[in-house]
Amino acid sequence: MELGIYLDSKAINALNEEIAPAEMKSFIARIVKKNADERAGSSDEIHRVMFYNTVINSASNITQRPGYVLEDDGYGMYEPAVVAWHDGEISASIRAMSSAEIAEFSAEMVAHRYLSLKSINEVFEAFNFGARIRRPEQGKIEVEILEATDLDQTVEESAHQNIRALFARASSNLDAGDYTGVLVAVASALETLAKETVGTSAVANKSMGQFKTEYKAASNLPDPVVDYMHAIFSRRNTEPTAGHGGLEEPTFTRAEAVVMLNMAKAFVACENALRDSA
Repeated sequence: MELGIYLDSKAINALNEEIAPAEMKSFIARIVKKNADERAGSSDEIHRVMFYNTVINSASNITQRPGYVLEDDGYGMYEPAVVAWHDGEISASIRAMSSAEIAEFSAEMVAHRYLSLKSINEVFEAFNFGARIRRPEQGKIEVEILEATDLDQTVEESAHQNIRALFARASSNLDAGDYTGVLVAVASALETLAKETVGTSAVANKSMGQFKTEYKAASNLPDPVVDYMHAIFSRRNTEPTAGHGGLEEPTFTRAEAVVMLNMAKAFVACENALRDSA
């Protein structure tokens, strides 16, 4: 499989400025070993060592260490010392990696099916690690370096906790390729913002479409922005697999999801800033 692992020098330096948590490295090692064990079969010691050797040599290639040539005892078996070394070396080699090396190694493990794309991105997100693994097309794996933005920081500091949780859900859905899931989470975040801005119990149990007029009156955002926010909410209600069931394929794309998520964050930041300065 061809690996499209794009890590230029600037990205490597940026990623290595943050230290990959030791706990994250240990967690990745456990997942890799578990998946190797499952592929080998619980009672197949020979294939388990062979799979471990593949993982270790992938790590060694990335960290520019000598590979380990696996040799049996002449009868197709492996000495206990060889088995024990492989058991420990996976964890040791992963713990020794830099942040950029962890990202590249994880991409290789996804390509070789020792890690799933979804599981490793969930680990990266849980440990707030600044990279994600992507599959832009069949047969290609790449590393995307995340850059913290002032907008994300503003939202984190000022937005309601429910809005922050919904944006986190939207980002997770985006990583997983669930673009209608992004639409659902963003629409809910904007509805939460609208209810917070109106600030009365009268709208607590209403949908955004039912109090759009009240929100326009209470909001400091331009009317066209509120109209666009309402359009997102309306799209959620009509898109298959978003706000309703249906047999048609959803048409909501990744490009739409990326633009909508970042626009929504900007609307939240602006609404809060204008409200606080009033």
